[in-house]
Amino acid sequence: MPIVRPKVLVVTIGTNNTTSVIAEQYLCFKALADYYGAILIANTPWACDTRAQCENMKTKILSLNLNTCRFDLATKLGHVDSGKQDTQYFAEDNVHLNDSGNQITYDYFINQFGYLKDNI
Repeated sequence: MPIVRPKVLVVTIGTNNTTSVIAEQYLCFKALADYYGAILIANTPWACDTRAQCENMKTKILSLNLNTCRFDLATKLGHVDSGKQDTQYFAEDNVHLNDSGNQITYDYFINQFGYLKDNI
């Protein structure tokens, strides 16, 4: 029976738990990607309880020296890291992305990792 092995593993971990567990979870996914010979891309989140929590989590993720994609930059006002989000990309709960938000985030991801496009 043939087995499909991923070439790229894209992981976004939710932000409901902003403790150091996040970094440990990404390390587990890194071990899994290494096992399969895949490239791991760890997405940094766009929503946290506070900006400080988001920045702390991003710092932890970046310290792991993984391939990362800052999805939050796709939905920033003017696509600048100002800390302010463009609300047109969010659903009514102002936390989750709407269809336009998901599309712009996907486009941003492909722009950042276009060289992997044939592997995804």
